[in-house]
Amino acid sequence: MARVTEDQLSRTVEMMARVIGAPDGPAWIKFPDGTVRARVGALVLEPGSRTYGRAWKVCRLVNEGGGEHALLSAGSAADLRAAIFAYLEGYRDGRVSAGGAV
Repeated sequence: MARVTEDQLSRTVEMMARVIGAPDGPAWIKFPDGTVRARVGALVLEPGSRTYGRAWKVCRLVNEGGGEHALLSAGSAADLRAAIFAYLEGYRDGRVSAGGAV
């Protein structure tokens, strides 16, 4: 499997967000009064760590406080990218079989 950089993976997550209708742009918004809130529904990429053996993840923010739900995870960036493409293929197939627009 070819090496996948974090930048390539970030662009893949951005594409995933467009396809599934997640809010695009920054996941966090700072308001003029200084408060910071998460954009509910936004996707975030959490990089893995070779040192600690953590997996790469794509998470969806579920509340304004930053709570998140992991959609996909994998042990490497390349594996996560492949999982994203498989997820999107299933997402598109589901929409087509349900009669929705792709």
